Amino acid sequence: PITWSVILPYSLGLVVISFLVSAVVDLPYIKMADLEFASEVSATNDPNSKSTKRHSKKKLMELFLLLLLTMATVLGIEMLSTLNMVVIICIVSLLFPLIWSIINRKLSGYVQELKLHFSETLPRIKSEAVLFFVAGFFSAAFVQTNISPTIIFSVKQLFGEFTIGIAYLIILVIFIAAVVGLHPIVTVTILATSIDPNLLGFSPEYFAVLLLTSWGISNTISPATAVNNLLANYWGINVMKVSLQWNYKYSIIMALILPLYLKIMNL
Repeated sequence: PITWSVILPYSLGLVVISFLVSAVVDLPYIKMADLEFASEVSATNDPNSKSTKRHSKKKLMELFLLLLLTMATVLGIEMLSTLNMVVIICIVSLLFPLIWSIINRKLSGYVQELKLHFSETLPRIKSEAVLFFVAGFFSAAFVQTNISPTIIFSVKQLFGEFTIGIAYLIILVIFIAAVVGLHPIVTVTILATSIDPNLLGFSPEYFAVLLLTSWGISNTISPATAVNNLLANYWGINVMKVSLQWNYKYSIIMALILPLYLKIMNL
């Protein structure tokens, strides 16, 4: 029984931390890329390189502002209406690009992308749809087993009032499941539907941010997520290299920070 607007400020704080952690972890590669770019510009002696760089920065800023505007639109509709968040996101996803394309007089480009969405994108995400059904099935089956009270009792016996330890245990479960190939949506759905956070000493808001952020972090190391498979196919490399080899440092650091951040925020 929580709204997105309540957990949004805490989530944004984690987003900022996430950016900082990823920048620190990837700093050697960022410097290497900057040097390669500078050497390429120097070698080609392209007079348009500076304008190209300015154009790239402009497009990046436009993307950033668009994301902020989209998020503000979703948040505004949630606060001013009684619509479900899923419905709001569907409406904004449909109408926002259309209105933006009309304003920028690029409706033909929108129509072309819409055709590609139906002909190529939707068929590729059939596995994602199946995962949602699987998550629902597993969570319903888990709830019916009545094993949840036993698990909660065992966790409380092990950790007592040490809620940070419980939080780390939950993150560890989500991470291990993600690494072995179980999509985070399955694990998180089971935890969200079968555990009363109050019995673990968590507020619903604390539990929500914990699960959402753990899901987001574990996405980076899971070979089952669509984004890692997309990158692996695009570059023609093994998906385990993308998920584990490239992202394990980032995911471990964020996992260690998350419960401490929530404790400091007194959520």
